[in-house]
Order: sequence, then structure tokens, then C-alpha cells
Amino acid sequence: CEDGSIKVWEAEAGKAVQHLLRHHGWITCLYYWHEAKLLVSTSNDGLLITWGSGSEPHQVISGSNPIYCASWNSKREQIVIGLNKAVKVFGVTGTTLSTPVLCV
Repeated sequence: CEDGSIKVWEAEAGKAVQHLLRHHGWITCLYYWHEAKLLVSTSNDGLLITWGSGSEPHQVISGSNPIYCASWNSKREQIVIGLNKAVKVFGVTGTTLSTPVLCV
């Protein structure tokens, strides 16, 4: 959404169960991190956010550049994000992202 909001729906009931507000731009990537039971979102506002079961962020990582894509590397337990002319790789400990372990 261009307003930065994320709505989580209960598929069987067909109704919204959460409305997550923190981003200030287009949501560029959204995926469910099954092992940690967290929702991961990125946006062109430069934020990478992990969301737990509540409506408050679990962790917020702020950058100065828009984030265009993100992916989970299950083999190495890393989150990889794509920025303008750059890639950042974050290590994961439990359910917490570390500072970038690689910036290219």
C-alpha cells in the first residue's frame, strides 16, 4: 500500500485481524518468517520491520535509502535486502536481526 499500512487477514473468517502502521511509504516486500513466527516488511521509506503477534513492531532497522526487495536465506539464517546500487545481509540470532554482516 502506498500509505504504508499493512492489513493481516484471517483467511478462513475473511476478516482483517490486524492493521500494522509504521511505514511512511510504499511497502516493497512482505513475507512471513515461519521459523521465528514474525512478519517481515520493507518499504521505500528505508525501514525493515519485523512484526510479532501484536500490532507493535518487534524490531525496526532504519536506513537512509529505499529498500526494494528482501529475502530469507534459510541455509545461513540471514535476511538479504536490496537497496539502490547495494545489497545488505543481516545475520539472525533467534528472532533478532544483527547489524549488517555484509554490505556490497
